Amino acid sequence: MDANEYWPILSDLKVNGTLQKFLRIELDAFTTWTENPYPPCMIPLWSTFGQVIIGYWRHWFAPDSGSYVIYAPESNHIREIALSVDQVKAYILFNIAGDEEELDDEFEQASQLLEYSETDRVADFREQYGFDYEGYLNEYYRDQLPLSACADHSIYNGSLPQPPYNEETVANFCSYELAPGEMAKVEKKPIWLDRGSVKQGFDEAIEAGDLKSAWLSLCSSGWKASEAAESLTRIADLAGDAILDRYAEGLLTAFCNDQ
Repeated sequence: MDANEYWPILSDLKVNGTLQKFLRIELDAFTTWTENPYPPCMIPLWSTFGQVIIGYWRHWFAPDSGSYVIYAPESNHIREIALSVDQVKAYILFNIAGDEEELDDEFEQASQLLEYSETDRVADFREQYGFDYEGYLNEYYRDQLPLSACADHSIYNGSLPQPPYNEETVANFCSYELAPGEMAKVEKKPIWLDRGSVKQGFDEAIEAGDLKSAWLSLCSSGWKASEAAESLTRIADLAGDAILDRYAEGLLTAFCNDQ
């Protein structure tokens, strides 16, 4: 997808303006659908040096966490790393700082672009404790911790599911949001977790007019890039949602350009 097509989508999704300003400078090519189609509910924002993608987790038709996650192409699970814009800005700054002893011009430039008000606090914390983003959150965002920073899950107040799961829990989440070992313990599973393939679950849901189940099927692991691209446009055509339609068209264009 061309960058000029992507910025309006981020604006439509109300992605923070200063994050967008940073992304215009730093965003790497994220059109990797040909080999590793990421779940469509993850809006790519930035990639780390290890090619882990930081994304805004945004569902259509299903409960929406509105949080920020990291996703590795070889993984079948996401990791929630931020519940707020300030937290994801801090995460980016921690990653840019890395393990270097002194902060460089890149860190200063990113700080200015992100307009994070506590840049000095990040620098001081990193100097004292090293690369400990989760420790930083526990120190300064104790009342709003993402799941990855919760040593005690009872204090988590986000919206991702917590084990043990039941039938009602798994009915509202895609496979990337569920711990595989815990998911296997649920006897009755929804179609996107219980068919021979996610595409089969998607097709059944579309035929039944069940867009929620179709969407959660599409956002679960196991897709081939070509099938995922085609299915995304199918559900977008049925939904009548202008933002989803624009997003689907952009991803399909990116996929076709990669062929």
